[in-house]
Amino acid sequence: MKPGAEALHNKLSLFIDFEDNDNEALDSLIDGPHQQIPRGTDIVTEGEPHRRGHVILDGWAASYKTLPDGRRQILSFLMPGDIVGLFAPVSAVCTASVATLNDLEVATFMPEEVVTVTSRSPRLGVALGWAAAREHEILAEHLVNVGRRSAAERVAHLFLEFWARLRVRGLTNGKRFTIPVTQTIIADTLGLSVVHVNRTLRQLSNQGILESNRDKAVIVDLGRLQALAGFSEDFLLNHYAPHTLRRRVEALDQMLGGAGRSLDGDGRDKTSQPQA
Repeated sequence: MKPGAEALHNKLSLFIDFEDNDNEALDSLIDGPHQQIPRGTDIVTEGEPHRRGHVILDGWAASYKTLPDGRRQILSFLMPGDIVGLFAPVSAVCTASVATLNDLEVATFMPEEVVTVTSRSPRLGVALGWAAAREHEILAEHLVNVGRRSAAERVAHLFLEFWARLRVRGLTNGKRFTIPVTQTIIADTLGLSVVHVNRTLRQLSNQGILESNRDKAVIVDLGRLQALAGFSEDFLLNHYAPHTLRRRVEALDQMLGGAGRSLDGDGRDKTSQPQA
């Protein structure tokens, strides 16, 4: 299984427990035609129609907008297990561009297929809705970064977001992780100059909090980095679906001829279990 396929399943399973028909529905998206896309390529262009959806199997991309004078604002990052164009059927054109940050492998699907697979699997539909809400919350945190946090707080928060998102997908080695993100990209995300980003990263390294070298990063002191950023993972929504929602999905699944087992698989209510 490709890292991105496993990462997508791990991510969605934070919210809803999948059964066989749910996995089959998800696989129908992942098993679409695979495509290799080189670094620096726009796979989505602002203002153009959504022609294909993409499940990222390997590599990273970034969503961005460009001003008339060429200045760029990076809005969000997409990594293995993320989906580009999830709700393309409800949008006539792309509202932002998406560019590859390194060589990318994707599984492509027609936007209308999302409607088909979610009708086959209520659990998958709920989980994809959760994923969309999660993206909204991440974007809100990026807005707070640009609007109110200091340079050190912005950088610390962004690296903690990277680590937390990769961790739940099984893509970290302890507090070590790989990110194809240059200082220019960080600057365009956080509204800072490249010089300011470089200075801030050196300060965090000198303080024994965070090490970043090219595409490698190590969180040296997690507690101090979290304290500096005021970081909480609440915005990532890394928790099980509420009990009432899971029961409603179970009832719908039974009505549509699903397996009929409880959503948690063994009859236990997982809402009280620790977060992932």
